[in-house]
Order: sequence, then structure tokens, then C-alpha cells
Amino acid sequence: MREGVRFWLTIAGVVLVAFLAGFAWQRIRANSIEDQLDEARRALLLARMENTLGAAAIEAMSGSYEIARQHASQFFTELQAALDSVPPSGRPAEMNQLLSRRDALITALSRNDVQSGPQLAQMFRSYRSAMGEQIGPTQRITPVPAPQPADTMPADTIVVDTPGS
Repeated sequence: MREGVRFWLTIAGVVLVAFLAGFAWQRIRANSIEDQLDEARRALLLARMENTLGAAAIEAMSGSYEIARQHASQFFTELQAALDSVPPSGRPAEMNQLLSRRDALITALSRNDVQSGPQLAQMFRSYRSAMGEQIGPTQRITPVPAPQPADTMPADTIVVDTPGS
């Protein structure tokens, strides 16, 4: 009888060791996948921030200053939240510089300042550079002139319908 108890205790011990080995292996695998997921979420957040800033620049250059202001405000809010999660000593200096231009840029957009578009475009380039992305050579960025409304035409282009012509 003692041998039967010893046999079952050995079987129970082997099953317990096998269970613990499987548990440890799955836990290590789950931690690895969780780290990959966190990295993917971080990359997605940074890409969304870049897209938001790019959209703000495009909207400002096309004259949609209110939409550009909303996008810029969203970008700065997300940037502030991202920087708050990093200790001050670990923050990239470029990001702090971007954040320091927030108030002036939002004010310029709310005043429909034509120069806010090029400022946003330069900020977009600075953001990409701070993220370690390759950027092309800097060129002068000029704002797109505002289109004239359809109902206003220069006087010399008005066609007059005269009888007999």
C-alpha cells in the first residue's frame, strides 16, 4: 500500500511540475506579446499625432483656420499627455520646444494669420525630425493664396449681353 501511495504522489508531483512549466512558458510568452502590443500602441499614437499635425498644416495652408486650430489643439493636447508620462529628464528637448510654441500658434490660427500655415509645416518637419524620421531639404514654404468667391469676378471679365450682338 505504501508503494501505491508513493506512486500516486510521484504522478501528482510530475503533473504539478509539468503544469508549472507550462504556466511559466505561457506567462513569458504573454509578457512578450504584451510588450509588443504596448509598442504598437505607442507607434500608433505617434503616427496619429503626426497625422493630426500634418492635417492642421494642410488646413491652415488652404485657409481653413478654424479646422486647423482644432487639429493643432488636439495635437498639443496629445503631445502634452505623452510628455507627462515621461520623466522630465527623459523628454526630448525638441518636444518641449514644440510644446512651447502652442499658445502663439493657436492664437495665430484663431486670428486667421496667413503665416500660421508655414509655421505648422515647419513644426511638422520638426516633429518628424524629433521622432528620428528622415526629412528632405528645407525649402521656403509659401502659403496658398485664398481663392476668390465665385460671385466676385474682376470687372473686365464681366460679359454683357447686348441685343443685336
